[in-house]
Formats: sequence, structure tokens, C-alpha cells
Amino acid sequence: MNLIINNKTQPNEVVVSDLTYVQDGAKWHYFCLLIDLFNREIIGYNIETNKVVQLVQETFYSIIRSLKQITLFHTDWGNEFKNKIIDNILSTFNTKQSLSNKGGRYPYDNVMSETTYKSFKT
Repeated sequence: MNLIINNKTQPNEVVVSDLTYVQDGAKWHYFCLLIDLFNREIIGYNIETNKVVQLVQETFYSIIRSLKQITLFHTDWGNEFKNKIIDNILSTFNTKQSLSNKGGRYPYDNVMSETTYKSFKT
């Protein structure tokens, strides 16, 4: 399922995410942000020193809004997003998952996450 990013009229209608990393000295830190497309607000975040599923899981747990409000979650096909743990979280709260096209042929599928991370890193 591909995401169409326009005309989002309700908060939590679509939440997007991706992972990024920054280096601090000799250490790498991985960031996961959950971004509400309604107003591009960061509604959840987490930082870990390892790129693992728990990074995304804990990001969901950091949201102070009800997870039941999220109707669609969009991201890429990374193993941190497409796995049983995240599938269980989404199914528990009746949230549909949308994944970018495979193979990186459509770099704009997750443009909101990518532009937010660019600003975040800057």
C-alpha cells in the first residue's frame, strides 16, 4: 500500500517514521521519530546506541496520545519497522501499515520523514 501525502484533515490520521543516526565522538546514536502528517508534529521519539526493533517499539511507547487515534502508520521496509513486534502494536490498536515501494525507486514515498530528519540533523 502506498501513501498519498495530502489533505490530512485530522490529527493522527497518518503518522510516518524512519530511522536516522548521528555520530558523537566514536559512538553512533540511532534516532526514531514518529511524525504526525496533520501538522508535522513529532509525537514520539527515542534514541538508542543500537539499531534494533526495540528502538521503534519504545518510540511508540513514548507517545502521550492514545495509540488508538493513529489510523495509518507509514514507513520504509526496514527490519525495524516490518516485524512481529511492530505488527502486534499496530494490530492491537487497529492501525493500518503503509510501506514505501521496495527497491528505493520512489524516494519520495517517505519524504516527510526524510525532510524532518534533515532539519533535525542540521
